[in-house]
Amino acid sequence: MKRLFSSLTLTLCTSLLLCGCTTSETDSTPKDNIKITTAAEPVMEKSIYISTVVDNRNFQKESKDRSVQVITEDEKDCQRVIGLKRNTLGMAIGTIHLHENQSVTGLTKDTLIKGLKNSGYKVIDKKENITGDTVIAEVRITKFWTWHTPGVWNIDINAQIENVITLKSADREDKLVIKGSGKTKKNIGTEEAYHDALGLAQEELVRDLKQKLK
Repeated sequence: MKRLFSSLTLTLCTSLLLCGCTTSETDSTPKDNIKITTAAEPVMEKSIYISTVVDNRNFQKESKDRSVQVITEDEKDCQRVIGLKRNTLGMAIGTIHLHENQSVTGLTKDTLIKGLKNSGYKVIDKKENITGDTVIAEVRITKFWTWHTPGVWNIDINAQIENVITLKSADREDKLVIKGSGKTKKNIGTEEAYHDALGLAQEELVRDLKQKLK
């Protein structure tokens, strides 16, 4: 009887030991030196070519609304006009221009290139590099304007930009209207103050373009 009991006890202990080993292996975690790698997804870079940038602003001869784009009849450099100087009574006393060697179309193209690159596009600068997958962009500038609003202690310098972009690919055509606005407060309305507001509007335009290209 004692021999039989001893045999049963030995068998039971052996089974428990085997079960314990199995459970330990099932609950084990991967060793630190085991590395799990996954293949990185390829980055798809779309290409785009800006074929035209046209100044399509609708100028008025006069307006009491300072935000309306107004140009004088004797203005000879329309491509650099970005605002109208006014006195305290709102009367026109001059024109605000971009810096020398700058143009509305040139600044617009530079801003759009920045926005397209930030949106994941590869901007092609030469027509001969266009491929069948390249998106063609046609740009119309409908607003590019700065003005000031008088205040008690300071004046508000405002800027607004608006572009209409037609995007053409092999199988579709889309039209985007992108906008940007900026405002600064100054004691005196120097020309640099208008350029500062314009810079803020360009930054917002880049953000709007990125949002609408998603």
